[in-house]
Amino acid sequence: MSSTLARDCAFKLVFQEMFSDDFLLNDFFDENKASEEEEKYALEVLETIKKNKSALDERLENGLSKGLKIKDLYTLDHAILIMALAQIEFLGEDKGLVINEAVRLAKKYSTEKSPSFINGVLSSLLRE
Repeated sequence: MSSTLARDCAFKLVFQEMFSDDFLLNDFFDENKASEEEEKYALEVLETIKKNKSALDERLENGLSKGLKIKDLYTLDHAILIMALAQIEFLGEDKGLVINEAVRLAKKYSTEKSPSFINGVLSSLLRE
């Protein structure tokens, strides 16, 4: 299993779910050439976020700079941040690894300023 591909698939699922839950999972995994293990991991992350969305968003909003709200976040950054929080707080993954992967996702999919923003928010939230 490629953990990078598994995390990419999980991120894409989380991002798609933010707009619509009406997409075909089989097509998605075929297009991304995901193995059975990668599919399982991505679905576990997605289901964890769906079950805990309000708690994750509340935790995230409490960790944002004063005046900044979830609605102000770039949607890609929001998806990366809640995915990272879910991986750490609900799936028990290593903080350092998750932060590094979140920054990698931001570099690959988001804006030029997103990697440092993602790193700062997660570091601040997880320092508590």
